[in-house]
Amino acid sequence: MRIVLVNPTLKEAPSFGLLYLCSILEHKGHKVIIVEFEDGADNSHLFEKICEFNPNIIGFTVMSYQLNQVREIIKGLPKTFLIAGGRHATALPSEVLDMGFDLVVRGEAEESLPEILDLIVKGEEHKISEVKGVVLKKDGVLIDTGIRDPPDITKLPWPAYDKIDINKYLESKIYGIRGKWLRTGWVFTSRGCPGRCTFCYNNLFFCNKYRVRDIDDVISEIKFLKKTYNIEALWVLDDTFTLSESRVIEFCEKLKRENLGLKLDAQTRVNTFTEKMAIAMKDAGFVQVEFGVESGSQKVLDGYKKGTSVEQIKKAFEIAHKYGFTTFANFIVGAPNETLEDIEMTKHLIKEIKPTTVGVSFLTAYPGTELYDMAKENGWLNKGSFFLHTSDKPQLTIHFSEDELKSIRNDIYSLSMGKTAFLFLKEVGFWKDMVKITLRNPLFPLRISYLLLKGDSVNAINKFKEEMVR
Repeated sequence: MRIVLVNPTLKEAPSFGLLYLCSILEHKGHKVIIVEFEDGADNSHLFEKICEFNPNIIGFTVMSYQLNQVREIIKGLPKTFLIAGGRHATALPSEVLDMGFDLVVRGEAEESLPEILDLIVKGEEHKISEVKGVVLKKDGVLIDTGIRDPPDITKLPWPAYDKIDINKYLESKIYGIRGKWLRTGWVFTSRGCPGRCTFCYNNLFFCNKYRVRDIDDVISEIKFLKKTYNIEALWVLDDTFTLSESRVIEFCEKLKRENLGLKLDAQTRVNTFTEKMAIAMKDAGFVQVEFGVESGSQKVLDGYKKGTSVEQIKKAFEIAHKYGFTTFANFIVGAPNETLEDIEMTKHLIKEIKPTTVGVSFLTAYPGTELYDMAKENGWLNKGSFFLHTSDKPQLTIHFSEDELKSIRNDIYSLSMGKTAFLFLKEVGFWKDMVKITLRNPLFPLRISYLLLKGDSVNAINKFKEEMVR
């Protein structure tokens, strides 16, 4: 089969779902290309590329904030069999089918999609409705074959990095390790998270089932990334890297023995980060840890079913500071039970734990989450802002107006933006790239300075990213 896999919008990291699928399908003997669309750009050459490839199948990853882009892309495609996967398709398969897709694959598709293609190759399309994890319409009737168990990730091949312009991502250094100006690669050592946060996609069916890869295989992939793409840093993208203290220590000890000279970053929870982990991670080259803090109010944390306490937040940051990590603290504003008093608690906490960098998202009710059901039941969803990314526009204005939420977000950002900017200014690579950009676009520094001065840090970062990858 000739298969096109479509990423509807570029982000700061590649679509690893597509990269894994591409690798698996090529191992099965199919011919596969990945096409990545850039929102707001002239993508006419990409439609030409797809037509020239003459695919039998076109598959999309469909996230909630990508719906508008997906609809537009479908209009320009040749008539062929369309398959959708991804979290929005998994949560609302009937809606996605109505967009023009012939089939939805729910959940992780590394086993379902090859089975579907095998049936098509054999001319047994009528048996697709027997494949677990599929939703389709047959004679106007919706057929849902149920949820499939997730794949054994120890048996998956590495992502097909060579199928995309990976330098476009590696050179977007502002989205690597915050405060470090380095070519940053990525790796998953596990999938899933046992958390039960009301806003998180991981509660979508079985997505919270925690599974780990073989550590030696992960180390081999990291060595490949270092040798092939000359990465200087590595972002461990696991939802929660620190669930197992013994596994973290084993990983760090093996990585240290390779002496790769990489600087590393990992995402974690405040209630699973221990001092023993911190020692091992620091020794292996980790320089930053990222925590989902969300709020400085215990009432808000409990409302999110976060399963963490303000005291655990303080303890985690105390450990991180003790061992010299830079820290990234993620916050969410706009909770159903959040008041101005809670916002002040968050600001106070930030001043106390002193994160190097903060990230702030507007609370968003993604389909498939508990929050989405609550939002529908209570009429919280705003028309026109439903499927925008969390950094663009508030979807939920429960107790605060849109302007108030944007002001709150900028106030929280301002508590650390200066520290992050100062760290970049200390990086030699930052100044080298700034010289290149300024020679190409002399007005660029003035435009960025203007955005920062007016408090629009989100737009400033996006503009910087765009310029970096040109």
